[in-house]
Amino acid sequence: MSLLELLIAVGVFAVAFVMLLTAFPTAARAVRQGQEYLNATFLAERRLEEVRSLDYEDVEDDLHTVQVSTTNQGIESTLDYSVQTQVSEPQTDLKRVRVLVSWAADRARHVEVLTDVARLR
Repeated sequence: MSLLELLIAVGVFAVAFVMLLTAFPTAARAVRQGQEYLNATFLAERRLEEVRSLDYEDVEDDLHTVQVSTTNQGIESTLDYSVQTQVSEPQTDLKRVRVLVSWAADRARHVEVLTDVARLR
């Protein structure tokens, strides 16, 4: 193998190695963001289940904060999730419930779920 071939091989290996190293932070960020959305979706669905278990008259607006701790690659972090419940009555004996879960990590994000609750006669 000549010196030129060796330099080309080392150059190709170096480029591949640098590209591989840049993929790790991107993948770690994607995993963290996925965990944040999973937590927010869980909180929204849990709030909807709480609303569904209430009597019709007790379904009302609400706002509270939930702290969630997670561990990603050995690093523990805590995020505050704001869980807002908005109730409207588009027609008699029907309430539309909107649950908005928002949080701010690297930027503001949110998850929104909707359901209808009817009065049973």
